[in-house]
Amino acid sequence: MDRHLIEQATGFYTGSRFNDEKLYRGGLLGELEDYMAGTTLTVKVHGVSRLASISKAAILIIRNPIDSTIAKRNRKLTSSLTEAAPWDRSLRFDKDWNRQAQLNHFENIVNNFVELQVPSLVVHYENLKEHTLVEVRRIVKFLNMTMSKEREMCVEHNMEGNFHRKLDDIVAPYEAFTDQMKCKALDGMRRVSMVLVKKGHDPLPCLQEHPVSSCDLFSKAVSSISNCTADNSTLS
Repeated sequence: MDRHLIEQATGFYTGSRFNDEKLYRGGLLGELEDYMAGTTLTVKVHGVSRLASISKAAILIIRNPIDSTIAKRNRKLTSSLTEAAPWDRSLRFDKDWNRQAQLNHFENIVNNFVELQVPSLVVHYENLKEHTLVEVRRIVKFLNMTMSKEREMCVEHNMEGNFHRKLDDIVAPYEAFTDQMKCKALDGMRRVSMVLVKKGHDPLPCLQEHPVSSCDLFSKAVSSISNCTADNSTLS
């Protein structure tokens, strides 16, 4: 979604360090470019350590860890960029989640990003989904570019591109998270939000008193355990 929007808004290709042929065939024609060659406007990487040595500026697009875990599982189980995995309550993440790999990655990315010594922009996925044109304008401005009225129309009329994942039952994945797992996610999100605010960035939208509507399902999923105990390992 993010790279598609940047290309729609600017008319320039975006690249990545992964050379994913599925993305190339889906229309992201900068995907197979050498990510060090400077032939694309932006380059997607996973992990901040790679940014420090190759980037003059950096954009972080951040999503709450529960939804990003669901998206990661969909990609892993379907090997597809558009299909959704089957879900039921038996499909839990307890083992992986309790090792904290996903949450540690979430926090480490942000903690490392805010320390980069280059111009940086934080974009919240939920805001990008809810207020697409506003957030795209922020990105384009950060890239020292302008967006014509014609390109604004392109963004408004083709926000999803070819990689929208269609979920038939979007509520079901949330049932795979126990209260303990949700509490750990909330704890991590609160720490991350405090770090972002301290560094002059916007807080996580799904933790706000009036979150954007794209947080609705997430907010409902965690509303019953909003008062997690200090030692949330005791929750079932």
